[in-house]
Amino acid sequence: MQRTARTPSCLILLLLLILSACATADETEGRASAEGYGLRLVRISLGTEVAIPLEEWMAALEAVEGVRPVEDVPFFTNPSTGEVIRIPRALGDAEIYLSESGTWVKAIAFARGRAIMGHPAGWSTGQETAWRVVAQLCDRLGLVAVGDEGERYDPDTREVVRDLSI
Repeated sequence: MQRTARTPSCLILLLLLILSACATADETEGRASAEGYGLRLVRISLGTEVAIPLEEWMAALEAVEGVRPVEDVPFFTNPSTGEVIRIPRALGDAEIYLSESGTWVKAIAFARGRAIMGHPAGWSTGQETAWRVVAQLCDRLGLVAVGDEGERYDPDTREVVRDLSI
């Protein structure tokens, strides 16, 4: 009788959770670049970037129209056992509602007190909505919108701001 080695599903789940946690930490650095141009929404104090407290970020997501915490939880089904394995979402990630297409798209990654807005699906048709949300989050939380190359944007005008005093 031949035995086949099977990896216990709890071991697979643990591996997925570890990979998910590592990816979440790294994604705030690289997700925007991988998906196209991105903006970091950061808080600056005395010339230094400081973390945005998660509680404050979540409260802002609830208060600003057109943005919400990500609600879906990614999952897959183990083909061997049929077990459904869910991967927890990163607390603080956000979706933006694109009224032009009537859909919610995941657009903002949040980790370690930083928010990065990648290039969401539908961006070309939802730029107005996305910029409005960015402007409101920046106003509410005292954030600065910073581009991939370190340039700072005024989210209301979408123009690069050369001299920004905070």
